[in-house]
Formats: sequence, structure tokens, C-alpha cells
Amino acid sequence: MRVRAAGLGGLLLSVLLVQALALPWPYNNVPSIDSLEGDMCNIYGEAALPFAANNFCNGTGFTTPGLLGYRCDVLALAEHIFQSFSKPNATCPAARQTRAANVSLNGTAIPWPLSDQRPLPANLPASLLAAEGPSMYWHWKNLYNFELWAPCAATNASKTQTSGWVRMGNSSLEWLRPVGWRVLSTLWVKDGPAQAGVTWPFATVLLKGKQLVILIRGTETYADWLTDFTYNENKTGTLSFPGATHQGFTALANTLWSIGLRAALLTNVVEGSVTSVSVAGHSLGAGVSQLVAYAAQDYLRHRSRSANVKVDAYLFAPPNAGDATWAAGFNKLVNARRFPFIYDIVPQVPCTPTMAACKNTVVPNPNPNGTWPYTTVGGTLQLLPAGMPSQAAQWGMLSKMYPCQLERFLLATHICSYNCYFSQYVSDTNNTCLLWNTTTTSAGGVGTYCSQYPVTSGPQYPFTP
Repeated sequence: MRVRAAGLGGLLLSVLLVQALALPWPYNNVPSIDSLEGDMCNIYGEAALPFAANNFCNGTGFTTPGLLGYRCDVLALAEHIFQSFSKPNATCPAARQTRAANVSLNGTAIPWPLSDQRPLPANLPASLLAAEGPSMYWHWKNLYNFELWAPCAATNASKTQTSGWVRMGNSSLEWLRPVGWRVLSTLWVKDGPAQAGVTWPFATVLLKGKQLVILIRGTETYADWLTDFTYNENKTGTLSFPGATHQGFTALANTLWSIGLRAALLTNVVEGSVTSVSVAGHSLGAGVSQLVAYAAQDYLRHRSRSANVKVDAYLFAPPNAGDATWAAGFNKLVNARRFPFIYDIVPQVPCTPTMAACKNTVVPNPNPNGTWPYTTVGGTLQLLPAGMPSQAAQWGMLSKMYPCQLERFLLATHICSYNCYFSQYVSDTNNTCLLWNTTTTSAGGVGTYCSQYPVTSGPQYPFTP
């Protein structure tokens, strides 16, 4: 059964009613993602939403004039779905890390600096994926390992910056750091009061020879979730950016800058011997990385000893970070690669050219005009199912969104897709490329399964068209 286009509002509003009209939910009582999925399954069964996953903003009405009340109901549901993902982790996921390869398929050491593509066009030639793929892989894999390790190191201690990384006292819980690289520092950010001020690793600074790398993780905590949805465009902090930028991302970029990033650039680039700087982020981290990369390039170009140092930005699943003036300034200054998997929702939001401003959602974003302007930065290299090294046909089936399979959909499109795509540029079979069960179907493929795949009871997901 397919949901009719007119039924989307009914679907989402019905789910809100099923949750006993309890908006906003207290943090500790937020329905689990399993509960939300269960309600959706009970209401509509295994029905698909009436729009393609790569048309999320238009499909939900976030970019359509009028219907602001309806759009805000949809946004409230989206906020609670993401809130359910950001509850404290019960277990440490460090065991899911796998060591990153440090050479390309032809044996060349990675990473290497990106070719200078400034000023960035909206889209870069797809040939760059093959040409620069090994460096893209290296940044993604080490960032992902850092993201898996961060919950294991969360602490009640008050920290801002620590030298190196936290030794866990148990090899199975350690961060699988890139071979041959020195960890200069770990930058810590506190979670909200819901977790009693627990402090989490949020970014790290790495050094090898004349290369400096900054890795910034994605959403994992309640405070991160609040940052994601604080998308009004009020100026904050001391960093200066062109145009109007996302308040939550901007505040976090200012924090990271003040607690260690500026100092790392001063010591190792301006006063040191580093000639190559890269910033890599995933999801929330990619939103913040846009601002950090801009700030870093602006800082270095105004100092004579580092004026010619180029800052490369690797933006994996990046949400939009500001308006058209911001995007134009970023495209001129930063040598970025923007990687959205075509069916990933996160790189589509906040929606362009406008995003609904809702007063009564969990994170209020009031605006007299009812919207905030957003524009996507340049340098896009879109990741398509056809380019997947395994089970390309199954990845293509994720074009349909099934609310009953929400968690699987998000895990595949927002995490596994990037791990799978970039694995092809090195020898790494720990690729999370597999969705369908290869033992009972003709799907084929080499590698490992994405988390929660394959479906072991009922039909395989993603479903055939």
C-alpha cells in the first residue's frame, strides 16, 4: 500500500496524537525510536511516504509558502525523532571501529592535499572522486572511528582541551588512531543538564610531518541535538563570517576555536612548519567544519608566514550553515569537497532557499517573517547508488522512505553510505556496504553489513520497487 500525497500530513499528525499529545516531551521520557517506528507501523503499515528521499524539503512543505502551522507540526515530530537518537548510549561502541588503511590501491601513502578548486562552483566534476578518493577515505574513516570512540571517553570531569587522547586502560575501548600520526589534542564539549554536564570529546587535532588535520564528529548528545535545531541566524561569538550563519553551528565553532583550534594553527602553522591543513566533519560536525575551515583560512591568510597555506575541507553529510552571502564568501575562500549521499536527509536541511521558523517546537526559532534563508555551499560531489562498490541496486531502493523502517533508513543513508562509498579507493572490506542478505538472495557483494541489516524476519529491506 502506498500513502497518497494528501495523506502525509495525516500520517505525521496521527503519530503526534498517538504520542498522547505530549509535546514537548521531557528529555528522560522521550519515546524511543522503536516506539515511534511502532506507532508509524500501527497507523500505516509498511507504506512509503509520497515523495522521494532526495526531495525531503519540498515533500514536507518546509520550502512551500504558507501552511506554517502544518510545517511546524512536521518539524516538531522530526525534532523528537532526532531527540530519541541522542539519548545517552548504554554501551561503548568502540568495538565497531576498524583500522583505517593508510595507502591507496597503488600503494601511495595517504592522505595528500586536495587540488585547489577555488572559487568553488556549485558542483565539482565527478572525476575528482577517483582522483582524490583515497584522501577522502582516510579523513572519513578516521573521523568515523573518532565518532565511535567518543562516547567511551565521555566523563564527568570538566575539560576543555587535553593533550593527546584519553587512554581507556582497555585496548578494546581505545580509539583506533591513524597509524604514524600524533594526536596533539582532544577538544571537549559539555552535554546539557539532562546528562548532568557530562563532557564528551568533540574534535581532535592530528599532526604528521607538515600536515595538520582537524576532525569534528557528528551528533551524539542532547546538547548536540539542541545545536542542530538552533538554526536561527543570530550572530554569536568573536569569529566573523560573511552573511548570516546558523546560530548553533556558529556558537560551537566559536567554542572550538577558543579552546584549542586557534592555538593549534598558531603553534604549528604560523609559527611552525606545517604547510597543509585539512578540516573534516560529519553531519553536525560538517556544519561546524564549514565555519571552522573558513575561520582557519581567514586567520592564516592574514599572517605573512602562513598566507599561502591552503585549508582543505571534507564535508560528509553536511547540513546547510548559512545564507547566500555566507555561501558566496565560503566558496571564494575555502577549498572544500561537499559529500551528500543523494538519499540522505541531513544535507538537505535547513532547507533552501528558506526554512520554516517555528515558535512552538522544542527548539523555538521565532522570526517575524516565518522563515530563515539558507543556501548550500559549493564544491558538491554527490554520492550516487550506482557508484557503490557493492549492492548498488539495493542502495538505489532507498529512494523511498518507509516510516516503519525509519531507523534502518537513517543508519544506511546517513552513515553506512559514506563508509561504503569511500572504501572502494583503498583495500578495506570493512565497508558496511551490504544491505540484503547474500546467503538467501542473488544480491551479491563483498564486505560487511550496515548496522541492522539484513532484515532477518519478514521481507528484505530496502524493499523492491
